[in-house]
Amino acid sequence: KCDWSSDVCSSDLTLGFTLIELAVALTIVALIIGAMAVPLSTRMAEQQYADTQANIDKAVEALIGFAINNRRLPCPDVNTAVADSRDGLEDPTIAAGAITGCSTGTTGIQSAANGASWGDIPWRTLGLQPPSNEDAWNNRLRYAVFTPLVLQTAFTVPTAGSVNCFAASGFTNINCQ
Repeated sequence: KCDWSSDVCSSDLTLGFTLIELAVALTIVALIIGAMAVPLSTRMAEQQYADTQANIDKAVEALIGFAINNRRLPCPDVNTAVADSRDGLEDPTIAAGAITGCSTGTTGIQSAANGASWGDIPWRTLGLQPPSNEDAWNNRLRYAVFTPLVLQTAFTVPTAGSVNCFAASGFTNINCQ
């Protein structure tokens, strides 16, 4: 372009960025974005760990509540041969109307009468709602229990004179008959 009043002409190349200037500017922008990405990814990982810990805490509270209400722990949810495959409900073994153990499952899930049973946490049985049944990476929470703790035992009221029943002077134990 030329300025006709001063007879000075310049080429179009001096009006825009050169390739070197553009490369330097893009490099600076890339360094700034890269410097921001590291703290951001660290913060995201910390948030995922915090979310997972919160879900584990909810599951523990639900397990404690279940144990208080039912006087036993629930069996794990296992992948059984039935169509309920990993449905969030506990999979107990029931005989004569009482829970006698946990189902074995089909995919390496173990259940031993005097050992441990493990599988997924029975989130529906515990009253949890998704995503409280998963960690932050969408893996189901796993659960293991000492199998004798899932057995239903009959509650017996201690009788007068038994080891668990005593009367203090002037008071009677309300648990005694």
